[in-house]
Amino acid sequence: MGTEICNGLMGVGNKIKLSLSENWRLYKKEFLLIFIGLVLYQTAEIIWRSIDPEWPIWLRSIKYSGYISFFIGVVWLSRQESSYLYRIMTAVKLWLLTAWKKHKVGIINFVFGWVLFYATVIILRDVDPILPYWVSLMKYFAYFAWMLGLLIIVAKRKWYIASNVIVVIILVWLVEVVCFCLLGFPDQQLKVYKTWEFGEENRAGYLGYSALKDTTYTEHSLNGNGDTLFSATYTLDEVGYRVTPEIDSTNDTYSLFFGCSIALGYGLNNDQTLAYHFQNESKSKGYNYAWNGYGTNHMLAILQNEELNKNVKEKEGSGYYIFFWDHIFRSVCSMKYYTQWLYTSPYYYMDGEHLVRDRSFVDGRYWQSTFYEFFSQSAIKNYFEIEHPWKLNESHYDLVTEMIFESKREYKKQFGNDNFVVVIYPTYKVYEKRQMKEFLGYLRKKKIRYVDLSETIKYSGKYSLNGDPHPSSETNALLAKKLFERTK
Repeated sequence: MGTEICNGLMGVGNKIKLSLSENWRLYKKEFLLIFIGLVLYQTAEIIWRSIDPEWPIWLRSIKYSGYISFFIGVVWLSRQESSYLYRIMTAVKLWLLTAWKKHKVGIINFVFGWVLFYATVIILRDVDPILPYWVSLMKYFAYFAWMLGLLIIVAKRKWYIASNVIVVIILVWLVEVVCFCLLGFPDQQLKVYKTWEFGEENRAGYLGYSALKDTTYTEHSLNGNGDTLFSATYTLDEVGYRVTPEIDSTNDTYSLFFGCSIALGYGLNNDQTLAYHFQNESKSKGYNYAWNGYGTNHMLAILQNEELNKNVKEKEGSGYYIFFWDHIFRSVCSMKYYTQWLYTSPYYYMDGEHLVRDRSFVDGRYWQSTFYEFFSQSAIKNYFEIEHPWKLNESHYDLVTEMIFESKREYKKQFGNDNFVVVIYPTYKVYEKRQMKEFLGYLRKKKIRYVDLSETIKYSGKYSLNGDPHPSSETNALLAKKLFERTK
């Protein structure tokens, strides 16, 4: 039995060998041209990967020479009547002629759609990050011509299910165009969603983005009328955190602050932040580890990747996470925040009962993030203000409170105490009281200490920065006093 199989395999091998030898003898120059074309193309690709991103002219010449050589070889081979390629090309040609006679109008629409679409692709290569409205219109008409041509073809062949599906797609397309018009023909922003490479010592590598180190800069903000909302100076230390000016150098305790622009003191000077005012109330040294746009996931990434205790001279103290309701949406990275700035931020998720990190949202959550990138450009989505997740649920509360719990554990590991407090800060974001009650229930369930200051003030111009919703220095002073009274 084994001998018969071996003989059979040898027979097949000999036939293949003879066939290859015969084809090589008949079509030697064609195969050589195809082979040379492939070699030239691959050589150009290999050289390109090892040099600058721009293709030099000489390298483009090698690449295009490879294309030409390959194309000529294939064309010559397809003209040899005894070759398999000739037979295949003849069959394809007959099929195309038959299809053209039956579906001429559909094919014209289909091809026109593709030509128009590729014209927009070519234009996109040369435009700024902002896509002009007229290019969007070209793209819409390309889709319509393509789908109409496809509909004509499948309808003539009586493929009713496919026809109905295409009709539905065309109707959705019509709604998309109407929404685009109702939005006022907006330009679209072209964005590249990818993780950037940073050095090992750059904090942006594990945070997604971070502040510059050892820097002082001033930020000005104007309203629509050109009036100044604020003018603030930020001082960042050698690590990249905001400096909190010392009031008393004899402080023997510390206060660490984590959070977003609220905790950072956006629009405020260094001596107007929550950390500074709390330092004034508690007589402890304030450390500000917050930054604009951060969420709960950023706090956890900081505590997991940085040895904060080495920069804190004081031996005793407390950590305060300034929780803002919007942090939940940032930590789960909703569609709005993913497409705005959080796509490179730390991605945590629950694997059963365990909290796991998988790089960033753009890398670790591929399919959902890809859907966000595609759907965020939809005029339907923008007109009806569709968001995902549609609403918060218990899995989101569980995930965010688990991040807080892990942050508390990391804090204790570094500083040797349990003095970690979640501060529920007043918010100008709308939520239901039921939602806050559910969230606080998860904090209690995980034995996380919190201080609820959410009802201390009702946001208005009195407590904010002349029209910008961030809190004023007076608001921070008021809340720092309340926080100290509740935690001393």
